[in-house]
Amino acid sequence: MSIHKAMVGGQEVELAWTQDIANRFPFRCSKIDVDPKQLYRDFSKPRKAQAAITSFLWLLLPPSEHSKYSTPEDLYLVITAEDAPSIHAAIMGVIADMIPSDEKKSTSSK
Repeated sequence: MSIHKAMVGGQEVELAWTQDIANRFPFRCSKIDVDPKQLYRDFSKPRKAQAAITSFLWLLLPPSEHSKYSTPEDLYLVITAEDAPSIHAAIMGVIADMIPSDEKKSTSSK
């Protein structure tokens, strides 16, 4: 398990694709009625990127941090411009960790 650190509202948050987060992920997706694959596609759409990245971050937060924000919008309100690079790097790191090892091997050899 890799730990990916992000700054959120000036506080360091550790993100990781753990079994606990994997178990919570589908429920959190349904709670805000999102498809994570669509969120990922929206990362590159200027009009949707902020909401998509914030929502994805909210889906990945560990329970201790997640409990501070009822919705992705609540989380969005504390994120600063200075936080953005570390949030992006951490999310991309976790997304890479979400891909099963066997799948990583098969896609890297193509």
